Amino acid sequence: MVALCEKNNLYLIMDDTYNRLIFDNRKPTTSYQFSPARGLDDSKLVVINCVSKMYAMTGFRIGWTVASKEIVRAMTNIQSQETSGPAAPSQWAAVGALNGVQSSIESLRLTLRTIAT
Repeated sequence: MVALCEKNNLYLIMDDTYNRLIFDNRKPTTSYQFSPARGLDDSKLVVINCVSKMYAMTGFRIGWTVASKEIVRAMTNIQSQETSGPAAPSQWAAVGALNGVQSSIESLRLTLRTIAT
C-alpha cells in the first residue's frame, strides 16, 4: 500500500498506535521500511502515534506524527489555530512513559493475548 500510494503521488496516513501490541512472535515494523522514497521529505507517508494505547494514557491526549517537513509544517499551522497545547503535566507524563521502563507494554500485550484466547 505504501509503495502504491507513493508511486501514484497519494498521501497515506498510517495509524501506528498499536505498533508494539502484536502477537505470534512477530516483530514491530515501520511503514517507512516499505517506502521507495529516498528520504523522509520525499515520502508521501504520514505516520501517527500517541501514548494512549501502549501506555494506557487515554486522557492525556499526547500524540505525534512522522512525516515530511512540508506536511508537518501544514499540520502545525492548522493545529495551532484549532486547539490549545496539551497541559505541561501531560507532556511530562508522556516523556516519562516514552523514556521510562518499557516492561508495561509487554505486560499489556500479554494481558491482551490472554483475554483474546
